[in-house]
Amino acid sequence: LSENDLNGRKSIVIQTPYLIPDQPLYEAISMALASGIKINIFIPAKPDHPFVYRATEYYANEFLQQGATIYRYDHGFLHSKLLMIDDEIVSIGSANMDIRSFELAFEANAFIFSPDFACEIKKQIERDIDQSTLLTKEYFERQGFWMTLRQKFSRLLSPLL
Repeated sequence: LSENDLNGRKSIVIQTPYLIPDQPLYEAISMALASGIKINIFIPAKPDHPFVYRATEYYANEFLQQGATIYRYDHGFLHSKLLMIDDEIVSIGSANMDIRSFELAFEANAFIFSPDFACEIKKQIERDIDQSTLLTKEYFERQGFWMTLRQKFSRLLSPLL
């Protein structure tokens, strides 16, 4: 994805088990947030790889501090790879929001330009919200020094994973 791929005017929804953006995606999300676009990001509650999960938490906190709404999906492992822009464009496929998927893996996503299809996806997202915990700044502050250190360390090594 590039900056132009996140040209939403109203809202962006991201669901991913691994939130470890490369620099262009990080900057695109940051710019969208700075311009007032509402961004909802869903991450799993249960990690399948603790080290990678700590990097995901690091970036979730980063985007929360910038104004994103972060949900931790509590009903099983969130394995959805979804991007929805302005309730009109949906991307679903095998690509995680991580450096490995963008640079190394052979991932495939479908882009569907259909408000009707997006409406159906939005209904599922609303059900997902009901099965999720809204993460707050206090949530991350309560994690303490050692967890924060693990998150920062995992973020530093995440390009190598």
